[in-house]
Amino acid sequence: MSSGDNGSSPPHASVVRRVVWLALVMGLAAAAYVRTIGFSYVWDDVTLLPANPVVRGETPFWQIFTTHYASGPEAGSQGWMYRPLVLLSFRWGWALSPSPTWAHAVNVLLHVLTTALAWAIARRLGASRMAAGLAAAGFALFPANLEAVAWVSGRTDVLATFFLGGALLLLTSHAALSPPRMFAVFLLVAAACLCKENAFLVAPIVALSAGLGARQTTGRFTIRPLVSVLAAAAAVAILRVRALGGLGLQPQQGARLDLGTQVARLGEQLSFAHGFDPRAVMTVAPA
Repeated sequence: MSSGDNGSSPPHASVVRRVVWLALVMGLAAAAYVRTIGFSYVWDDVTLLPANPVVRGETPFWQIFTTHYASGPEAGSQGWMYRPLVLLSFRWGWALSPSPTWAHAVNVLLHVLTTALAWAIARRLGASRMAAGLAAAGFALFPANLEAVAWVSGRTDVLATFFLGGALLLLTSHAALSPPRMFAVFLLVAAACLCKENAFLVAPIVALSAGLGARQTTGRFTIRPLVSVLAAAAAVAILRVRALGGLGLQPQQGARLDLGTQVARLGEQLSFAHGFDPRAVMTVAPA
């Protein structure tokens, strides 16, 4: 247990301090990106939202789960990205308002909530309130988050991280890893995998860490987190195969790739090595 939580303070004082710290880190995350709410649709945003009949509600609702992510007319009929929950969030947002203001506001809100999760997870891992606040602030202001939050199309990263953060918060709890808790982890990890392919790689690492962490309190390693995570990944993989007609590794219809190339492409899809173009700072600025 971290310092400051030894019971020397009244319960209400501890709650007040927790609320204050959460308000500080969430406010910092909001302040960093509040200006993006006034931005317009740029680059991939245009293809994925205004030009996408799936998002505009011109196709049956179920088609969200049977098509690839870049399903607009400019993207063609083939694709390797299967991210239906992101498309679903776009469609619901478009139904409320086609304005980019609403779409950007949702991204900022998700980033703020994920920053709060970062603070809570750090506390669960034993950090003091100050250390957890610094960790959450670092996450909120990390430069690589710029594209993910400032572009509407970056919601893939923001939403997947939000769901993975929720799963990690459950797995770092001191409570027993009960079946209901593991089912909740299953749902959160599946949701993350339905937002971005990177989650397939991150989730097992998180589950292994949770299993090792349980050994410190129970004296033995548990595979429950790993089973829940792998089950979620398998379920999403099945949906992906049914929607894309395969794992989505083929560059175009009718083309064939040798096994080595397929493995390399899969590695690219799971990799975190995404380049950042500094011109994005200027491009997303409103006119």
